[in-house]
Amino acid sequence: MPIPFPFSDVGEHDHSLVRDTYHSLKRQLPFLYLIAAVNLVGMHATASGGDLLRPSPAHLLFVLIVWRGVHWAMFAQSDVTTAIMRQELKKTCYLATVISFLFSIWGQYLFLTVQDAREFVILFGTLAAIGCAYGLHCMPVAALMPLSILGLPIALNLILSADKMLQWAGLSLTIVLAAVARMLFEQYLHLHRHMRVRLSERNERRRARAAERKATKLAKTDFLTKVANRRALIEELELSLSDEKRTQYAALTLVDLDGFKPINDVFGHEAGDEMLRLAANQLTAQFPNGFVARMGGDEFAILSDQSVVMENLSGAIEKALGVQLNWKGRALKIEACSGTVLLDDRHLTSKELLRRADIALYRAKSDPLQVSCFFDEALMECEVRRTLIEHKLSSADIRGDLDVHFQPIWCCRTQRISGFEALARWNDSQLGEVQPSEFIPLAEQLGTIDFLTEEILRRACRTAILWPNDQILSLNISARQLCDPRMSQWLIAQLDRGGLSPERVQVEVTETAFLKNFDVARDHLARLKEVGCRLALDDFGAGNSSLNYLREIQFDTVKLDGSFVTNVTNSSHDRELLHGVVALTHSMAMQCVAECIETESQYEIAVAAACDGIQGFYIDKVMQDRPFDVELEMDSR
Repeated sequence: MPIPFPFSDVGEHDHSLVRDTYHSLKRQLPFLYLIAAVNLVGMHATASGGDLLRPSPAHLLFVLIVWRGVHWAMFAQSDVTTAIMRQELKKTCYLATVISFLFSIWGQYLFLTVQDAREFVILFGTLAAIGCAYGLHCMPVAALMPLSILGLPIALNLILSADKMLQWAGLSLTIVLAAVARMLFEQYLHLHRHMRVRLSERNERRRARAAERKATKLAKTDFLTKVANRRALIEELELSLSDEKRTQYAALTLVDLDGFKPINDVFGHEAGDEMLRLAANQLTAQFPNGFVARMGGDEFAILSDQSVVMENLSGAIEKALGVQLNWKGRALKIEACSGTVLLDDRHLTSKELLRRADIALYRAKSDPLQVSCFFDEALMECEVRRTLIEHKLSSADIRGDLDVHFQPIWCCRTQRISGFEALARWNDSQLGEVQPSEFIPLAEQLGTIDFLTEEILRRACRTAILWPNDQILSLNISARQLCDPRMSQWLIAQLDRGGLSPERVQVEVTETAFLKNFDVARDHLARLKEVGCRLALDDFGAGNSSLNYLREIQFDTVKLDGSFVTNVTNSSHDRELLHGVVALTHSMAMQCVAECIETESQYEIAVAAACDGIQGFYIDKVMQDRPFDVELEMDSR
């Protein structure tokens, strides 16, 4: 029957108690076997008259004791598995029983056969029993073996002897053995509780560390895509910049998904989320040695190594995202643009590198012919200029540098000027001439577009009231303004304050304005139409053209994008297209104005296509704060 494993109430998987017991015994067992060996030698010496070499069974027991002592002192390893530790502890229990039994038999034999050695047998046997029991105190089952098998028989022999003194000695020894057993048990319970508390604390620390690691991982992981988040990207970038022993990244790339918002709006957030997950998975697979993170929204970041940069970084991104998302029978294509900064200057901070990558991304997004852009010094100069423009737009100093220029609108039927389009111009002493394409988008981002529009409208009204009553003032309204809930009310109030009748005002909007909030934009235009303003759809044919806008909103005029006339003199196809678009607008009771007319041949083709109006430098140079002569004739050119 196998001896129970110590701590019988400890589960099989409570490995910590096993390890603690093993390491405690590893330090104690060499001394335990030394005690057993010394007392065995002492007992043999007294029985043999000091002749230790006289052949005796004690020699075999001595060899066994020494072998186990040397094993624990020199060969027992500390870094073994818990299973091996458990086996060693079980083996120790068995051997404690065997050694105690053999020691007891030898002691009883000497006690009964060698009368002169009885006192020494009692002395050495008792010392061995108590000493070995204390050495095994952390395993109570094993500790009872020397007390019960070795010590108790000695006490019983004394009690059963005819000598009263020996009987009292045997009784005393029995009480001592029982007390020692009780003390060992109490000590074991105390040790057990201590080990339990320590184990509980250790497990609690382990759980706390695991929870901390999990929390840290969650804090650095994007919940939706399961890739790293912005915080993790910044930490990884800073480690790469500071630790020369780490694998160095060669480039930081910001990737922005194009067309994500329309997909998210049209097909729902589930489709948008699935597209983000697909993009994250594709980028992770394409850059196995890189670091992919979602920065937020539809923007991702990639830290890539030198090999990818040398091969074709933008091509790798295009390959990764050149897939389609099959969503409920619809194929949704992922497209993206990217901005990259090389990590060749290790003195730059992560914040500065992200800013430079963002500058490159902004350039890629603003140029329809580019899908990727690398940051360079020329780009930095543009960014410095852009930052300076933002600063000036945020201050009141720009008011004195603003001008309103008027571009004439030529009526092909009357061969006269029918009106002017008010254009904002900005000539700064430090920046020089700032194009509207530079400062208008920035003004929208900064929220200063209302101030600029109000200033331009005030000056334009002041000039327009001096024109003949049949000439109109054409105003451009940005997409952001058109989606402002107060726009129509605000514009009507500004016209009233400027003294210009709404019937003499044409409001121009682009097709992109309807992408933000079609319903709000339609309501504003309907309100302006009610008070008498004319409505014009500007840049028709550029970008997201849709006939739905012409059907849903009662436009008076459609202004064709310059791309319609750029190549009409050389392409019969373009001329046929121009004729077709003009016929379409006329069929819907709208006038058609051709913009960007630069040459006489373009003008003649536009007139031949039945365009109602013409705009461009061929008609006249842009004028500042003065109307054109009403009687200006084209024949004079």
